[in-house]
Amino acid sequence: MAKGNADHEKVPKAVGYHKLYRYATPTDGLLIALGTLGGIAHGATLPLWALLFGDVINTFGAVGSDFMEKVRSISLAFMYLAVGSFVVSYLQMGLWMLVGSRQARAMRIRFLLSALNQDISFYDTDASTGALLNRMEEDCVTIETAMGEKAGTFVFNVSMFFSGIGIALAYGWDLTLVVLAAMPLVGGSMALLFKVMGDSSRKSQAAYSEANSIAQSALSAVRTVYSFNAEAATQAAERMGVRQSAAVGLCLGAFQLFMFCAYALALWYAAGRIRSGEYDGGTVMTVFFSALIGGFSIGQANPCIVAFQNGRIAGARLFAVIDRAPSIDLHKGGRTIEAVAGEVSLRGVEFAYPSRPEAKVLDGVSLTARAGQTVALVGQSGSGKSTIISLVERYYDPLAGSVCLDGVPLCELDLKWLRSQIGLVSQEPALFATTIYENIAYGRPGATEAEVRRAAQAANADSFILELPSGYETTVGEGGVQLSGGQKQRVAIARAVLKDPKVLLLDEATSALDAQSERLVQGALERLMAGRTTIVIAHRLTTIRGAQHICVMQQGKLVEEGSHAELLAKPHGAYAQLIAVQEASGSRETQMPSAIQGDALVPSFPVETDAAQAERAVEAQAKPPAEKPAAKGSGRETRSWLRCLSAKAKQVPVSADEEMALDADKPREPDAGGQAGPKLGRLMALNAREWHLMVLGVIGSAGLGATMPAFAVALSSIIAVFFSPDLDEQKQKADMWCLIFVAVGVLSFVCSFLEQFSFGVMGARLATRVRVMLFGAMLRQEVGWFDRDENNSGALTSMLGTDAAHIRGAVGDTFGIIAQNLFTLGAGFVIAFLNDWRMTLVIIAAVPLIVVAGIIQAKLLQESPESVTTKEAANADQVAAEAFQNIRIVQAFNLQEGVTSLWEKYSAADARGKSRRAHVTGVGLGFSEMVMYGVYGLAFWYGGTRVEDGQMGIEQMLKVFFAVVMGAMGASNAQMSFPDAHKANKAAKRVFSVVDRVPQLNSNSSAEPPQGGRMNGAIQLENVRFVYPSRPEVTVLKKLDLTVEPGKIAALVGESGSGKSTIVGLLERFYDVAGGSVSIDGVDVRKLPLKWVRDNLALVSQEPTLFAMTVRENIKLGRPNATNEEVEDAATLANAAEFIRSLPEGFETLVGERGTNLSGGQKQRIAIARAVLKDPSVLLLDEATSALDTESEQLVADALEKLMQGRTTIIVAHRLSTIRRAHVIAVMKSGQIIEQGTHEQLLKEQPEGIYSSLISLQQSGGVM
Repeated sequence: MAKGNADHEKVPKAVGYHKLYRYATPTDGLLIALGTLGGIAHGATLPLWALLFGDVINTFGAVGSDFMEKVRSISLAFMYLAVGSFVVSYLQMGLWMLVGSRQARAMRIRFLLSALNQDISFYDTDASTGALLNRMEEDCVTIETAMGEKAGTFVFNVSMFFSGIGIALAYGWDLTLVVLAAMPLVGGSMALLFKVMGDSSRKSQAAYSEANSIAQSALSAVRTVYSFNAEAATQAAERMGVRQSAAVGLCLGAFQLFMFCAYALALWYAAGRIRSGEYDGGTVMTVFFSALIGGFSIGQANPCIVAFQNGRIAGARLFAVIDRAPSIDLHKGGRTIEAVAGEVSLRGVEFAYPSRPEAKVLDGVSLTARAGQTVALVGQSGSGKSTIISLVERYYDPLAGSVCLDGVPLCELDLKWLRSQIGLVSQEPALFATTIYENIAYGRPGATEAEVRRAAQAANADSFILELPSGYETTVGEGGVQLSGGQKQRVAIARAVLKDPKVLLLDEATSALDAQSERLVQGALERLMAGRTTIVIAHRLTTIRGAQHICVMQQGKLVEEGSHAELLAKPHGAYAQLIAVQEASGSRETQMPSAIQGDALVPSFPVETDAAQAERAVEAQAKPPAEKPAAKGSGRETRSWLRCLSAKAKQVPVSADEEMALDADKPREPDAGGQAGPKLGRLMALNAREWHLMVLGVIGSAGLGATMPAFAVALSSIIAVFFSPDLDEQKQKADMWCLIFVAVGVLSFVCSFLEQFSFGVMGARLATRVRVMLFGAMLRQEVGWFDRDENNSGALTSMLGTDAAHIRGAVGDTFGIIAQNLFTLGAGFVIAFLNDWRMTLVIIAAVPLIVVAGIIQAKLLQESPESVTTKEAANADQVAAEAFQNIRIVQAFNLQEGVTSLWEKYSAADARGKSRRAHVTGVGLGFSEMVMYGVYGLAFWYGGTRVEDGQMGIEQMLKVFFAVVMGAMGASNAQMSFPDAHKANKAAKRVFSVVDRVPQLNSNSSAEPPQGGRMNGAIQLENVRFVYPSRPEVTVLKKLDLTVEPGKIAALVGESGSGKSTIVGLLERFYDVAGGSVSIDGVDVRKLPLKWVRDNLALVSQEPTLFAMTVRENIKLGRPNATNEEVEDAATLANAAEFIRSLPEGFETLVGERGTNLSGGQKQRIAIARAVLKDPSVLLLDEATSALDTESEQLVADALEKLMQGRTTIIVAHRLSTIRRAHVIAVMKSGQIIEQGTHEQLLKEQPEGIYSSLISLQQSGGVM
């Protein structure tokens, strides 16, 4: 049960850094060697600059006859340094980044393959889909950084340290020690800064992850959403952001203060040494800057060391999975049976799930399914039936006893071979977000199109598939949402038919089928089961009477077994009692309405002519169309997983969407600027209440921006002082300028705190507002909006996280940096112009090169790969996500290698983009540094001409040089933030495009509910025509009329895809009609408040959706303000309280991702309790009890009967025996109501009609 926390509790021991390179190839080795040489050479460039700068100072400080010759020599040396810097910068950055991306990709491939090969218990206890995806993405990005960019930067900084300190010691060891003496304080403040930022970032990320997890759950099952409180988790992240801003401001201010104090100390000491004749001004500058460069390189290496440590920890997490030996190993090998007979036996089996080892699920179970025999498992939900299926598939091994095939324990057989002999059709069909053709072909990779088509025909799927616009190439959508429940199940059955297994496992395999389709599938399954061992799980006992052997399970034990007749001969036996309960239920159905009942199917033997009769009956009717829209066909050019895998296959997740209720707030009108205009102004408007923080932030930015120009003036002045012949004046002015350095440090401390805190708080609060506003806007949209491919849950959750982060960064960091550096630019140019406007103009002429170089670098860094690889990378991520979510299907069909190959194919474009990014980043960095050193050479050459002409002195020249260069750096730093601002603007456009979008469903939140706020429940559909927005060319409902009086019960029956669930969707107003009207209490639903409508409706659908929360929280979604007593009362009415209290933590038990810790029946009872708690005026039941065992179903039927009293109820039914007493029965076909009346009226007035035919089919099949 602690799966969600597993990753946090298990902190792995970091692996050795060298082990991260375990997958390096000889090519990687060559790249590493060249990158290392480039990093070493690049690290020496700045100390070489310090040497040249010392020569500049001495040359300008003592002008001689050979002055211009020296100036030209120095300027040429700067040009050589510029060219060399270009080459080595590229080698360092470009090649190391390439190494990192190559190694991370290799790790991803091995991690994915290893994760898919893990035993199912690993997914139960140690990992969730989200955790595995996080490791595959976030951890690999961390490793990529540690092995790539940071590795090269570390080599660069180490080289810079040794070369800088070496030069400094060689030219003046004592001054070097003075400079380095202050480094511990500077480095300590920097280290503290990184630690604070790292800790705060992790805590903020944890809070955001919680909020995003809630959002992901809500958006992936939006039809089930009633209300969620994601805002609370987001506000926790906001509080962390505020604390982080204050701490970062203090640490950054302390760093600036200590740094300027270090400057003051070193220059004060140097002035004394100059007066004593030990040093000259040039030597002081060489030692000063070399020592600073060397000292700071250690601090700059610290983030690299942190990145290495994070990479080692991330590597440990990855290698823990890669190196993990699964207890059930696909590659272990083993025996194969040459001629498989198919006998399956359990011998004294005991079992408990790894996630709940204290709760024994099977206790000494022994049973045998002889070769070719059909064995049915019956019993209550949670009695262990599905567990037996899992043991036969060998998802788990028993704790005691053995499971055997043809007498050979499964643990001795080759696992891959074993699973190739078994076919599985489960209660909740698992389809993948690819084409229908590929979903079927997964049963046997390499099957021909003709074989796939025959399998679909055998499963009665061919007719509805051909009705779809793209036929077999129709994409089914995420989780198969574009198909109805019956259609999804028939595709899953076709998949099992194609596999042609020796052992067939049917877990409520026909629970979603209508009567006609069920009879056809029954015939198909009879043919498939002939000569094969079949194990069937059944709740509807009438469907398994023909099974040769029936096993009755109770609380994990096999209490009875035998044939139907043998078990009935024991009148007080468990089976006879179950039969009696169902028969009593059947007799009561003539007296009371009940919820829909789904039947699992075991065909009776011998094969009768019922299937042929059913085929004739269906052939007389039109082919069933698709009820829900398939995504617009992408034809043969769609993602063809099978063809991509060269006859291998892959899967995608199944999400069972339960349509319940969706809060709707008043839609916002688009702003006048439209979606194309800039949105940063609107973001700032959201920060209007923090105007006082804005003022403080701007003041801080202005003060911080002025520190570098002040530093330029102070440094230029004190250098000039070093050449003063008057020693007393030199001492006096040196002391004064050193105190000014300290004053600038104090100013930096105060202003750093003001800027960081003010803008940081603004950004954190803005991010919270944006997240909450955006999440609310998403939940406000109509369901049709979520049907679009671009609005899948993953993309929307990413928008909540990434876009809000970009916006927070723009306000919290970018705005402050831009303001600060613009002040630096302005102040620098003012100082330069005041000292010499001619030299200022010459340098300014070259400044655009610096700025352009920075812009090019930023552009290449930010945008090179993204525009071309985002879609492909997203497809690769989707492959992994779907495989993790449907790991049982992946393993059942042996698709591990196929999925991994497909991920490699989809991620290839992303890999190429990263390779390009590495090269252009290296080129951009090299170009930027080349321009910088070139401009230095130009500035000193022109300054030399001005000094030689006597038009300026060394002090003026240095002030102009430092002021303009620092101003240009400020402009460069500011423009490097422009991509972040641009990102924020683009993110704001995306955010406001959702916020401003007016849902096609007008929520009418200002309208008054009729009749005092309580819905009476009169429902009328008049001349309704409907098409799904994603497939407007297909009409789903055609001129449909239906009236249901208040408090009455209406039943909708008919083949799958006839439009029954669509009517439910229109009543919940997930969609609006294309023609006609849907009215409640005589008012068109489009004129009623949407929230009021949904507050008064409750839906219990066929596939229950639970969220990864506690049982209590899942039930409270029906009414969030309900008390604990009301929740438990609702659970009692739904027959859920008893099993809930038997769970380890009762109502506080976590249900797991999508309710995986509960059985199907348990999940459905929680969903029913949720509807009971809602206390609606209109109840919508869509196969509401299909997952319940007989005993539970009867109790739930009683609960639903009480709930239905006085309420309008609409039932979608396949089991016609359950709706005989409905006040009106509507028989649907092809989107129209063909027959309508009570049970008696339809049988009497239309004895040859569709309803009568359906009744005959079900009676002849024994499913009544």
